[in-house]
Amino acid sequence: MNNKKTAASRLIPLFIAFALTITLCSADKQDTITIFTIGDSTMANKDISGDKQERGWGMMLQNFFSDDIVIENHAVNGRSSKSFIAEGRWQKVLEKLKPGDYVFIQFGHNDEKPDTLRHTEPGTTFDANLRKFVEETKSKGAHPVLFNSVVRRSFAQSKTAVTDDDLRANSSSNLAEGDSLIDTHGAYLISPRQVAQATGTPFVDANAITHNLEQGLGREKSKQLHMIFAPGETPSLPQGRQDNTHYNIKGAMTVAGLLAQAVVKEVPALAKHLVKYDIQVAQDGTGLYTDLQKAVDEAPTDVETILSVSKGTWQRPTIPNNKRIKIVLRQGAKWADNPPLTLIKDSQQRSFNATIPPGNYSGITHITDNIYAVVSDKTESDGFFLFNITIDPKSGDIKNAENIGFKANKGISADAEGIAYVPTTNTLFISRESDNRIVEYNIDGTPTGRSINMPETFKKNVTPNKGLEALAYDEESHTIWTINEGPLKNDIDQTATSNERNNILRLYGFDMNLQQNCMYFYEMDKPSTSKQASQYALGVSEITTISKERMLVLEREFFVPKAKIGAFVNCKIYEINLDETKSYPCDTPYDCNKTKTLDKRLLHSFSTHLTLFNRSIANYEGMCKGPVLDDGSQSIIIISDSQNQYAGVMKDWFKTIVIK
Repeated sequence: MNNKKTAASRLIPLFIAFALTITLCSADKQDTITIFTIGDSTMANKDISGDKQERGWGMMLQNFFSDDIVIENHAVNGRSSKSFIAEGRWQKVLEKLKPGDYVFIQFGHNDEKPDTLRHTEPGTTFDANLRKFVEETKSKGAHPVLFNSVVRRSFAQSKTAVTDDDLRANSSSNLAEGDSLIDTHGAYLISPRQVAQATGTPFVDANAITHNLEQGLGREKSKQLHMIFAPGETPSLPQGRQDNTHYNIKGAMTVAGLLAQAVVKEVPALAKHLVKYDIQVAQDGTGLYTDLQKAVDEAPTDVETILSVSKGTWQRPTIPNNKRIKIVLRQGAKWADNPPLTLIKDSQQRSFNATIPPGNYSGITHITDNIYAVVSDKTESDGFFLFNITIDPKSGDIKNAENIGFKANKGISADAEGIAYVPTTNTLFISRESDNRIVEYNIDGTPTGRSINMPETFKKNVTPNKGLEALAYDEESHTIWTINEGPLKNDIDQTATSNERNNILRLYGFDMNLQQNCMYFYEMDKPSTSKQASQYALGVSEITTISKERMLVLEREFFVPKAKIGAFVNCKIYEINLDETKSYPCDTPYDCNKTKTLDKRLLHSFSTHLTLFNRSIANYEGMCKGPVLDDGSQSIIIISDSQNQYAGVMKDWFKTIVIK
């Protein structure tokens, strides 16, 4: 009795620890971090109506941070540290601050101005205001970051640069310029640094960074960063402008990028959120372009270019063949022609015993016309079948299916599970569970000699018979896709009917050089039953690409009780969108509190059963696109693995669904 109590008492802490782990992994992830920016016109958001060209660098800052960082820009034209406080603007920011947020503080341009509403003195009132921002930010559990002022482009020896903001109001005057940039801020540059040192606050020397930028460009090229336009050069400024203080689109984007890089050096916690894109597009003026097609047209040729597209709904651009452009949708951006898929029809499953021999079919891909390549995980030799499958062009039903031959290789079967055809090379790739490789074959069944070796993390941690079950190829992005059937050992334990865990899987993408180019985490549904099973399998059995950013995922749950009667297979087909913000390097460890999994939407679910009167049970493992039907809808073909007929109760079933 005592021994039993002792054993039970030892289990209690373990149970609590396990329960705590599950609770933590089920809890909502940390709230989004907000970076509040406060400052003057060089940082502020601008009116972009009428094709206005002026931008503040804070307006462009979101382009350089991932979507789990939100930039909230409170900088306002003409404000000093004094007027920003007096107008209640700082109080509004303070009320919104939460622990973990950041406040980027940059004043000085207008603190220099002589009027009483704005003027402060460095060393006294200016320092006091900066210290107020810092201390009150910290009181909220947030993190202040101090910046000094960006430079004025003042190559002229002008004593009036501060008061006239470098001739902003005088579009026709030009001062004689030298070769060296002069300082117009004086002691106002020193105060932010001194307050930062005194309060233990990160400091970014924005003045030095922008001085080096403009001096490096030189007297003429530095004009390209500013609101300097000749009469008639831009429609929004018919009279032109000579403004050496404020930034144009290019200037604001350039400065924002440099300051973002400087920030993460001073604040290492933000480094993991830093992102970089070659071209930024946004309808609200926060990118280099507002027109996506124009951005594509002006992108370089024969160079891989990554475009970030932010917010709103977009028409797909036309991308010329000589341009290698990858588009990343950010901040909720979506395609206008990308509404959620709709299930139109679910056809009844059929078997074709007279023309399709028992074969344990595990993967299928379309070749041409009515010809499909099919693999089995239990053939004696390496290779694939060719099936002729006829689909009714109006209903989407399978009219007939027949085996027209086996393309054999001399090698021994390697547990083929998935197959994908690549039209541009007229080759097929087959995923093999026995050696965790994806091997390329000629159309006659002979290997080409090329193969994809999965990442070491995968090979070291894959569970036997839970590996490369699925395979697909996307013609738009020229990407080969695969996903593990069950979770890797280093990610999470395999789900069973006795636990409440969700399988976490890895979706890998490979280019046509057979190099990995992306990896996503995918989270499955929990088991539908807690009953004890003699055989149970829950995993992804197949994937099918719909477009370069959209995919179908087949989740299959196979349950067999000891008595066999009552066995069932649940199938769920999910639609997923490949969100680039959720892409990770292949060896990234899974963290239930931090890792982002792909969003999914249930398109269709169906079940098959084994009862005394119902032998519809079907273990569906293969899926691919069939023909487009007469009404423009898309047929999807699904085939089953009969598990060697499973004591005579299972068949090699075929079915279609129709989507649009």
